[in-house]
Amino acid sequence: MCIVCQWNSGEEKIDWNIEILSCGNCTALTSIPVLPKLVKLLCVDCTALTAIPVMAKLEELYCGDCTALTVIPVMAELK
Repeated sequence: MCIVCQWNSGEEKIDWNIEILSCGNCTALTSIPVLPKLVKLLCVDCTALTAIPVMAKLEELYCGDCTALTVIPVMAELK
C-alpha cells in the first residue's frame, strides 16, 4: 500500500510539506490530494488512478501506464 492509500485509510497523517511523492505500482490508488509543496510526482503503473489535481509547484510528473487516467491538467511549472 502506498503512502497516499495509507493517508486515505487513516493509517498515516498527510505530510502537507512533502516535495517528492512516489506511489508507483499501487493498484489501489484512485486519487492524489492537492499537496501545495509537491514538485515531483511518480505514479507509474497506478492503474486505478483516475485524476491528478492541479498543483502549482509541480515540475515533474511520471504517470506512464496509468490506464484509468484520461486527462492531465495544465500546470504552469510542469516541464
